Amino acid sequence: MGSDAYIQLPVIDFSVLDNQNPDLCVYDSIKTQVFEALQEYGCFHASIAGVSPDLQNSVYGAIEHLFNLPTETKSKNTSTQMFYGYIGNTPQLPLYESMGIDDPYIPEQVQEFTNLMCETG
Repeated sequence: MGSDAYIQLPVIDFSVLDNQNPDLCVYDSIKTQVFEALQEYGCFHASIAGVSPDLQNSVYGAIEHLFNLPTETKSKNTSTQMFYGYIGNTPQLPLYESMGIDDPYIPEQVQEFTNLMCETG
């Protein structure tokens, strides 16, 4: 592979999962795909039927805005849980950043995170 070649990330279709009637074989297949993608590439493209390209682009834009915030602002996002909060700007992984939100399924937690990232001064 030459230096100008593009890497084709694996696409994993999560729309085949049915929370109402879980099929363990389907779940295990998706789990294996995720595991293999993370082992080989460190990431993957998640696909879910019904999510429009406009919504995807909106989410990607918001994430880009989030990670373009100053490190000082991102560093305010802390957690006692491992791999939550802000991780970045480390000598061991100079190009790696991640952000986690404690209990993201609780609207108040998401609002608290939003307020933290939008604080000025």
